[in-house]
Amino acid sequence: MKNRRMKKILSCNLFIILFIVPILQGCAHLNANRAMGPKGTQSIFVYMCGSTLETKTGAASKNIQEMLDSNIPDSTTVVMQTGGAKKWRVLDIDPSRSQRYLVKDGELTLLSETNRQNMGESETLSDFLKWGVETYPAEKMGVILWDHGGGSLSGVCFDENYNMDSLSLMELDAAFASAGEIMTDQFEYIGFDACLMANYETAYVASKYARNMIASEELEPSGGWDYESVTTRFADEAYYENVLQAYQKKCEAQGKQAYTLSHIDLTQFFAIQTAFDLFAENLLKVAPSGLKPIADAATNAVTFGYNSRLEGYSNLIDLADFAQLLQQENIKQAIEKSVTAVNGKDKQGAYGLSVYYPVRETKFVKNYIENTVSEPYCSFLNSFYTVDSEASLIHFTDKGSDADGEFHISLSDDSVQYVSNVEYHLYQFKSVSEFEEKIYGLGSDSDLIQNAPNSYTTSFEGKWVALNDTFLNCSVIDLKDGVITFSSPVLLNNQSGTLRFSFRLSDGSLSVQGFLPADSSGASERLQSVKPGDSITVLYEERTPNYTVNLIEGNRFVIEDELLLSVKQLPDGYFQSYIVVTDIFGKQYYSNDAVLLKSNGQIVIETISDEVDHGLV
Repeated sequence: MKNRRMKKILSCNLFIILFIVPILQGCAHLNANRAMGPKGTQSIFVYMCGSTLETKTGAASKNIQEMLDSNIPDSTTVVMQTGGAKKWRVLDIDPSRSQRYLVKDGELTLLSETNRQNMGESETLSDFLKWGVETYPAEKMGVILWDHGGGSLSGVCFDENYNMDSLSLMELDAAFASAGEIMTDQFEYIGFDACLMANYETAYVASKYARNMIASEELEPSGGWDYESVTTRFADEAYYENVLQAYQKKCEAQGKQAYTLSHIDLTQFFAIQTAFDLFAENLLKVAPSGLKPIADAATNAVTFGYNSRLEGYSNLIDLADFAQLLQQENIKQAIEKSVTAVNGKDKQGAYGLSVYYPVRETKFVKNYIENTVSEPYCSFLNSFYTVDSEASLIHFTDKGSDADGEFHISLSDDSVQYVSNVEYHLYQFKSVSEFEEKIYGLGSDSDLIQNAPNSYTTSFEGKWVALNDTFLNCSVIDLKDGVITFSSPVLLNNQSGTLRFSFRLSDGSLSVQGFLPADSSGASERLQSVKPGDSITVLYEERTPNYTVNLIEGNRFVIEDELLLSVKQLPDGYFQSYIVVTDIFGKQYYSNDAVLLKSNGQIVIETISDEVDHGLV
């Protein structure tokens, strides 16, 4: 097994050289635009890295079965390389081997096999691509990379057999450049049936080797793409429209509302690149006068992926929405000319292409800088987000007081320019015995009243979100276009992760988006459906005497028909609350603690304490 850490270090050091400087030999061939095969023929090369998606849920097998069930026309050849999973749950695929199959007439025909190869290695992908274009050349050729995706920072195709090693963008670049050496034309498309891959850097790489790209800005549902449309309609002029619409229908049939899928015309990508560089240059010009307007725009833009303390942070935002909020329309115009996207109703306002921005944390900024292709954007981030400082930017003038029965804080005037987010955390006192009481976290909410630019008051009314009459430990991860997205730690069938659900302000409706398994590998998990027969255990944060936090199990129940979400009155008793202010660099500042008594529907502040250290909470 190779040293993954050393690989990634070398990847970062070599990225700028390989990423920005054209691969002259490969590009010379690709610019010829001479079809590789007979007119009217199509080939699709599927790089099927099963990973934990297959091992845990059989997701890869299900998509392969969709291909097998499709009436693939004679003009289209679908070949596939399998690997990356410790076991295949349904199909007779050997996890100890790297295998190549022809998908035709409802059957998988084994074409060749070797000893197991790391699908997170550039050489494995390049070898497959070269074999594919040499063996099955066609007028139009598409490539699909299937698996987990991690955006521009961690790439795609995480091989479970090799410590979840993945293809970085540099490795993707090298693999396609190598294949390009034997090609006389570009690929018709490069597709990523993986999470978070519709980002600026990935599109840049793909634009050198393909005319089109298909990918999702957001986490994908576990079902992935609709492979009937993918494999049977490649000859159609409306192919990309068909693929997007079929994906939309599949998501909606599964009750998904937070999905995205983009078709990017890469022949027009240069216009996006030019607009983005100009946008970044403007950021560099205005940032010295105050970073807050830029940070606020990034915070308010449509977000994708992980966005909470328990899940982590993807820090991916919609590029056009971000620029539009700063009243810079050039990027939006360029994206609208070359990008077509479908979105669920919980992701309206996404235009189809994301970009990294350190909205809630900055620890990966240096890694991103080594992966970005925009020199002015690199300069902007390097100038304002890579300075390590312990300086406190937020200062309280009132760290917590009783304002007519509501909890209130105030900040100094100079702190306002650094505020990114304000929310309150809520804990419940529960008696576990006659002599013992514990404090359980119910989560956080951003529903505060801003009385002035530097003044905030909680609006807690004694209500909280309940799932099948069990109160959740939930936190806001996104608020956009009247839709609040929450995340709640749970066990689904004894697997740890978070339940995602949305609250629509217009009508007060609540709906489940899905279950997101916990993962620490750098891969972004897909949203799984929650269905009757599944068991759910609600997890709470137990606050210990030394102020550390442990996740403990609460109620467990089996879903009979559906999940019932509602906003209910909390029981009478004592609660604890405090306000957290996050600055534009992700550092958090804590108010005093307020102990609240809920009795007969009324909330009374009992005490306010300044002795609690929230540093580990």
